[in-house]
Amino acid sequence: MRAATLGIASVCAAIAVGVLAAWANPMRMAQARPALGVAAGAHGLAAASGPLAAGDVLARTVVLTNHGADPLQSVSATVASSGSPVPGLQLRIDRCPTAWTVAADALVCHGRPSPIVGWRPVSGNPLQLAGRLGLAPGRSLQLRISVRLPAAANAAAEGQEAALQWTFSGA
Repeated sequence: MRAATLGIASVCAAIAVGVLAAWANPMRMAQARPALGVAAGAHGLAAASGPLAAGDVLARTVVLTNHGADPLQSVSATVASSGSPVPGLQLRIDRCPTAWTVAADALVCHGRPSPIVGWRPVSGNPLQLAGRLGLAPGRSLQLRISVRLPAAANAAAEGQEAALQWTFSGA
């Protein structure tokens, strides 16, 4: 039995950053707008990757920071695959209270990691990242974004290639 493989062309090679303003009323136009900053983590989103076989997981990190003066009430991510959707490709997003580090080629959280988005198909639908309290000024979300081709992936995924584009937005 041949392993189904999926070439991920620089998983998450393109990062589009949505920077949106949160306005409570028109009188606040002179104040600084909240802005969402995106930076690469220990293994940044643009890090190159090789083919995935059924059962493989690829993880990358990103840091989202509120550079504005007001809280961001909503922080979300959207991921889309170039071309046709790859059968079975899934993603997961976890948060760490500290920066993710690399140890023996594994991403390590020196705290208690918590799942934000459990394993789900890559769909292009927005995924909420900040909880009900939003993201306070100066605060950051330390995220690990994982992509996998489940062990049950079939021959339909074999030889497929994808480039994933992540879009982060805050308001």
